[in-house]
Amino acid sequence: NWSQSDAEVTLKFDLDSSVGKEQIKVKIDAAHLSVVIAGRSVFNEEPCGKVNVDESDWQIEVGATKTLVVNLCKKKPVKWRALTKEEEQSMPGADVMDDNFDVMQLEHDDDDPERVEEQLENEKKLEARYQKLVAERGIDYEETLNTFFALFDNCIQLYRLNKLSDYLEQVVPVCRKRGDKFYMKGIQALAFVRWKQSRFREALPLFHEMEGYLGKSAALCENIAHTYNSLGDFEKAEDYLRQALKFIEQEAGMNKGNRGGVLLGLGIVRDRLGKHNEALP
Repeated sequence: NWSQSDAEVTLKFDLDSSVGKEQIKVKIDAAHLSVVIAGRSVFNEEPCGKVNVDESDWQIEVGATKTLVVNLCKKKPVKWRALTKEEEQSMPGADVMDDNFDVMQLEHDDDDPERVEEQLENEKKLEARYQKLVAERGIDYEETLNTFFALFDNCIQLYRLNKLSDYLEQVVPVCRKRGDKFYMKGIQALAFVRWKQSRFREALPLFHEMEGYLGKSAALCENIAHTYNSLGDFEKAEDYLRQALKFIEQEAGMNKGNRGGVLLGLGIVRDRLGKHNEALP
């Protein structure tokens, strides 16, 4: 007995009234779930999608009947076609060109970054779907943009910077005009690509546009600092690294976040400014 929402999958197992918590063993991994009740395995399968282990849990519910409830938090908010990978593989394949195809199924998985052959295949599928939607519905159609950003996520792992740069020249003006959730996704994508292309003077105003829209954060201040450093403006780089350090220490504590990386960058920048005594600590 299972059900799902966009965010999670819920499994329910009937329990005998005599079964206690100590007789239940639930092991949740990113790509596997096992459930043992009173020494008997009742589930031992690979789920259809990846699971966020830290956000998943289980509990016993007692009402008219006693039930074990296992909540699996989906790593990606997509509809699972089945409960298990085995069940999904026995079903007819979904066509990427269908109107109702969920492109999130083809987005890159950060937990498995080395699946290059799969990424290359997904690139072909997503690019074909994107071109079809552009021709039939236009770039401003929501599903066209959803498909593009799935393609972006896949292609950035393959380092397709020039290809993505060409696409973004068309996509970003549309995102700006819409002014909705795609606005910042477009700006972030273009800023990232320009930075990776070492086009720092073009990346910088995009980072500042993000700063004006989202406000400051440790990661954004650090990105702006590294951009100023690459442009040789060490004073501004130092200022933004100090801001990044302040955010990290306020939000994550003295020994968490990227504090070490920011301190290293701050030391290098101060050394370049001739502040050798301040760089050393």
